[in-house]
Amino acid sequence: MVLIMNKPLYAQIAEHLIQLINAGQYHPNDKIPTEMELAEQFGVSRITTKRALLELENRGYIYRKRGSGSFVKEPSITPAPQVNMNMDSSHTRRHLSIVLPYVDAGKDLHYFRGVADYIEKQGIMLSLHFTDWRADKERDVLLHLRNYGTGGIIWYPVNSNNNVDIAHILHAERHPLVLLDQYYDGLAVPSVVSDNRAGGYAAAEHLIKQGHRRIAFVSSILIEQRSSVRDRFLGYCQAHMDYGIPLHPEYIVAGFHQELWAQGKSKFYSGLIQPLINIGVTAIQAEHDYIGLDIIDVAMELGMKVPEQLSIIGYDNISIAGTHQVPLTTVNQNCYEIGRKAAELMYSMMSTEQGMSAGEHGVVSIPVQFIERQSTSPVTEHDM
Repeated sequence: MVLIMNKPLYAQIAEHLIQLINAGQYHPNDKIPTEMELAEQFGVSRITTKRALLELENRGYIYRKRGSGSFVKEPSITPAPQVNMNMDSSHTRRHLSIVLPYVDAGKDLHYFRGVADYIEKQGIMLSLHFTDWRADKERDVLLHLRNYGTGGIIWYPVNSNNNVDIAHILHAERHPLVLLDQYYDGLAVPSVVSDNRAGGYAAAEHLIKQGHRRIAFVSSILIEQRSSVRDRFLGYCQAHMDYGIPLHPEYIVAGFHQELWAQGKSKFYSGLIQPLINIGVTAIQAEHDYIGLDIIDVAMELGMKVPEQLSIIGYDNISIAGTHQVPLTTVNQNCYEIGRKAAELMYSMMSTEQGMSAGEHGVVSIPVQFIERQSTSPVTEHDM
């Protein structure tokens, strides 16, 4: 199996195992490789393989026995839903499409459930389309939906820079469109997002109140690549300004995903952590939980104490954040409510002849929740 750079590793490993199960290489009740065996096979961390197995379990492919491992589940056969794309206008108005990068066991699944629970009560058929975190595939999916008919599109963009032209075209044609998680600057399309600026602020403020003054902001993608990451960074900056703490460019590390893939997590994060420590950084605010958890693991491999020597905050509150060897302080997003609110806006647009109306433009922010765990602590006098 060749790992693809622009698709999450856990998703690729999960899909690989699903292919093996579907091909008959693993039969019902066969034991599949352990987290450690998969980590060694693919050269990734156990966090990644643990999430891949959790994904398989949530999707009904495996079951677990405590102390024994993971086993292939007996298949349950249900007919796949069929979508007739050659619908007349009245039927088209009863059909909604949701476009997601991927559906995993975490926030993407909660987005989908939020949409589905609301929209199915309205008697509207829902079709699900995946883009695999690829901008080119995203473009193809959107053009297909535009050309062949759907009553509306709820779309989670791969990033905030690609396919802006398609968003403008759909908006100009008054095609019902709602964005999830991100928004496009300068485009009056309704978007439902977490209050990422408040979340970024809360994370930085927590560290500042614990006495930290040298706080790094770490993002695997460029800060301008996604509006969600940009807003978290702006919250980080605002907290520093409000508390009179200078911002230092050398504390900002972003856009390293290619190097991370090429070097592997242990080698890359070792090279990231040590220079930050050398310039006095005592805390790291990570773009998302997986970065935070990986930094915890690598810091401890380097012999550092977390949080005594390095405090770490994530973002998302993924399922394993609270059960990690050092439970991760993080920010929880209400992804279910984001999906539900997006569906509510969409239904309102689909129920009118005019599609998008002026009152439905803009960004709707859903509150976040700061969660303190054991990965952060007050800065010690030695570190100040």
